[in-house]
Amino acid sequence: MKKVERSALTEAEVRRLKDAAATSPPWGVVVALMVDEGLRVGEVFALRGRDADLQSGQLRRPRVMGISGELLESMRELVESRDGNALVFDRQWNQPQVRQQWRELTRQAGVDGARLPALRSAGLARMLREYDATGKAHPAWAAILRRRPGEAGTAFNK
Repeated sequence: MKKVERSALTEAEVRRLKDAAATSPPWGVVVALMVDEGLRVGEVFALRGRDADLQSGQLRRPRVMGISGELLESMRELVESRDGNALVFDRQWNQPQVRQQWRELTRQAGVDGARLPALRSAGLARMLREYDATGKAHPAWAAILRRRPGEAGTAFNK
């Protein structure tokens, strides 16, 4: 039987993934960085302790962005236990162990076949809908939208 990979996520699926990830550290941080802050998979897994300024609540990779609340506290827990040059996440995203953990997380959330990069697309689509409703773009997305206005595509199935 051929495995089906899904590239688009609904809002409900994103919520289920966030809920499942919250119980599987450090996946809660990975999902939040992609959905809420717009980082790509490779950008998330390339983060080093020195990229996080926990005093001012900023990440400096690939651009300076503010983080706060629960995400800041979760980042603090991950970063403070590591050397500044060490990766925040122990492995690169394309390693078999990470891919296996992601597959297990998607099964747990009832979203089998979801691709990790779809999280960023889902976040961008949500931000675009919020922008359409309010006329104010999320700061993390404003620069992305200026560089690649067509990137959101049809990332969200309603």
